[in-house]
Amino acid sequence: MQAEAITGLVLQRDQFLHFVQRRVNSPAIAEDIIQSAYIRAIEHAPALRKEESAVAWFYRILRNAVIDFYRHRAVEDHALEQWAQDLATGAALDPHTEEIVCGCIGQVLPTIKPSYSEILRNVDLAGQSLEAFATKAGITAETRPSAFIGPARP
Repeated sequence: MQAEAITGLVLQRDQFLHFVQRRVNSPAIAEDIIQSAYIRAIEHAPALRKEESAVAWFYRILRNAVIDFYRHRAVEDHALEQWAQDLATGAALDPHTEEIVCGCIGQVLPTIKPSYSEILRNVDLAGQSLEAFATKAGITAETRPSAFIGPARP
């Protein structure tokens, strides 16, 4: 019974995909949701009761999968907003993270244009304000980076 039910669900894939696509904004995300729903259905196939419609049961799985997608997305959005707020307010990184980031930047500095490395060394590593660096370099803080470091390469 369970194998037949799963086979029947696979045959209706296009209908299920259409159902999910109407609820999410990306065909790729809809595909991911469908795939994870099929995996969940296979894992929980023993829970399917004989008197229950496999299609109705699978639509419940799909609805829950879409809800889970939006819950996860809300958590990610909140984390990104918090990170952006921390960056905007200048919240300090924890010392370990700062050490790792500064180490990575320090390793890259010798491999890039000297004008790029000067900005990174003074502003990002030494903590000099952009305005102070601009004054020292004889440019305005609003100057586009290309005005200081040369034209962009294609």
